[in-house]
Order: sequence, then structure tokens, then C-alpha cells
Amino acid sequence: MQFKPLLLIIPCVLVLTVLLLVDSPLPGPADVSASDSAVKEEKKTESSSTTVSAKKDDGSATKNEKKDQISMTLVVGQTGDLKQGGEEPIYQDPNLDSEVIAKLQYNCTVIPMAEGTDDEWIHVDLKDKGNGYVLREKVKVMPVTIRSEDPVRMKIIKDALSYLGLKFVRYGKSLEDGIDCSNFIQQIYKMNGLDISNVPKEQRNQGLVIPEQEAEPGDIIFYDKANDGYGHVAIFLGSGFVINSSGHSGTNYPEGGVRIVSTTYDDRTHYEVVSYLHSTPDTDLDQQLKEAQDQSAASSGQTSPAAGTGDSDDR
Repeated sequence: MQFKPLLLIIPCVLVLTVLLLVDSPLPGPADVSASDSAVKEEKKTESSSTTVSAKKDDGSATKNEKKDQISMTLVVGQTGDLKQGGEEPIYQDPNLDSEVIAKLQYNCTVIPMAEGTDDEWIHVDLKDKGNGYVLREKVKVMPVTIRSEDPVRMKIIKDALSYLGLKFVRYGKSLEDGIDCSNFIQQIYKMNGLDISNVPKEQRNQGLVIPEQEAEPGDIIFYDKANDGYGHVAIFLGSGFVINSSGHSGTNYPEGGVRIVSTTYDDRTHYEVVSYLHSTPDTDLDQQLKEAQDQSAASSGQTSPAAGTGDSDDR
């Protein structure tokens, strides 16, 4: 008899519990969806802030955002100086008693390899010669980024870089067996729809001479005159470097051949920049090039020399 009040209380508690659960239901699909929307909105905000940070105040994209780019690291020779030259030995193995298999000239470059590189030695790619090691303290390691909004310029650079290590051959015209400086430029440009001479002097006259500060990747660097013409030519990469086929100090990479070097290297300190791709809003590039070529032909009164008979000092 004494338990009857307790039995009456238990149902009441159960009823109250049910009522509380009805008033505070568990999250259903609508609540999960709302939660997901909040996360998505948060992510959207993060993404927007990232995008905004890459834009100007007026909301337009910055110049860098539009540019294609190539990033690389270069090992630059630092032994010697520009006037006297100089070269640093590249060893077969990472020790000074190992065989010297190549030489890295002052202001010339090779490409480093991550594997095998440490605080003392840099493992470098020597193309056909295999790999070697150079003392870290004797070189400069430089990250380089090549940028341009013009896809033709970037394609010219990519094509040129694909032949890094190709042998230099005087009067050579082969992108497989060997090539000289002006034929290298002619063929790289031809791949990209630009038909120019293979003779440095004529190449210079076919383009537009522009101020050095306006040089962009893919423009051409013409060095000291030789034989009444421009003796050596290279493709400007940017960041103070060019790629060229050089036989001035050797025919095989890295002493010569297609390699990346500083804009000023060896005895090449004076140059001018010529562009086939330079234009401004006030000029018609095709018309300018045609006028320059017509003027060059009229002033010379001569036909172009046959291929391989140019006047480059590095042919």
C-alpha cells in the first residue's frame, strides 16, 4: 500500500520527459543542411579573401595573376671575374681527389639536383656528361622565375629550354646533332610561327631595337659587332639571364653548346636588345617589322647569304 504514490509519480515523470523531447527535437535533415551551408559559406569567404588579395583595389586581376611563368634554380659560376674570366671544376664525385669532368665558367650556369646535394657539395646535371659535383662555396645558387603575359613568348622560352645541353657546331643547323647561335634562334622562332634570317646582322635589322629596360622574355640580345655585323646572339630569359648556343669557350655543355648564362659573361659585356614581339598601343607590329626589313634590304642592296654563311663569331 505504501508504494502506490510512487507508482503514480513514475508515469507523470515519463509524460513530462516526452513533452520536453517534443519541444526540443533532435537535429533533422534541415539542421544538417544548414550546418553544411555555414561551413560552405565560411570556405567561400576564405576563398574570396584569397582572390581579393590577388586583385587590385578596383577588383581587376593583377598583372602577375595573368602571367604564365617558369620557375627554376640555377647554379652560377663565381670563380674569377668578368674581365679575366675564370672557371670552377666540376667533379665526378663529391671529393677534391675525384676526376674533374667539366668546368663551370664565370657567370655561366648549370642545373642543380636535389638528390646528392648537401651543405658542402651541389649535385648538378651535366646532360650528356651525366652528373657531377661542385663546391657550394664556389658558386651562387639563384632561384629564377620567367614570366610573361604573352603565350608566344613563353612558348619560345619553353622550346629553347628543351634543348639545354645540345652541342655547339659551327654553321650547324641541327637541333639533334648540333647548332650555332643564330641558327638556334632562327629555328626556335620558326617553331613559333616567326620566320627570320639565320644571319645575326640580318636578324638584328629585321627586328626592332628597344631600350634594355623594355626587354621581355623571348627578345633577342645582340652582342659586340664582328665582321661588320653582330657577332653573337642569345634569347633573353629575364632576371639577368639568356639562353644561347655558344662555342666561344667550348662546344660541349656546360663549357659551350646550348646553355643558360648571365646576360654579361666571358668578354660579352656590350649588347643591345632587339624584339620581334614588341608592340605598343600606338604601333602596328607587323607594319613596323615589314618596314624595317624593307629598309634593311634596300640599304644593303644584296640578297641574303645562304644558310650557314653568316658572320657570327660563334658559328
